[in-house]
Amino acid sequence: MNGQKEIDIKPGMRQGTQLRFVGEGHKPANKNAGDLVVHVNRINHETIQRVGDDLVYRHKISLKDALTAAAVEFKTLEGETIKFRPDEIITPEFEKVFEGKGMPIYNDNPLSPLMMDHDRGNFILKFQIEFPTSLSDTQKNRLVAVLGPDE
Repeated sequence: MNGQKEIDIKPGMRQGTQLRFVGEGHKPANKNAGDLVVHVNRINHETIQRVGDDLVYRHKISLKDALTAAAVEFKTLEGETIKFRPDEIITPEFEKVFEGKGMPIYNDNPLSPLMMDHDRGNFILKFQIEFPTSLSDTQKNRLVAVLGPDE
């Protein structure tokens, strides 16, 4: 044995999943080989977070784009480009759910990864609105003129 084993990590496996390969672990001299136990760990993505079978993506957007409901474009983990134009002002609570675009839901059918035969969670788009750090007096006056004075 060359000390290597190919391990198939199937779509949708969760962190903490334990894979046990009986008799394929370390074999001390004059003893039976132990079991090889592999623990699946998740590597965090820089912009997408897994929540169960759903994927939550926080898209950075300027305050101007949030107030004007500007179109956004982003990619899923598989590289699919999604273009979305909201029909309302984007608030910090705003979210858009794209059904069936999230994580594959794990099943133990050995052909599932090849056939892409698995249900999927949702892809949830949330926004991180970036506020300006300063405004000139002219900009402030223009905003007051557009938004109206405080009452």
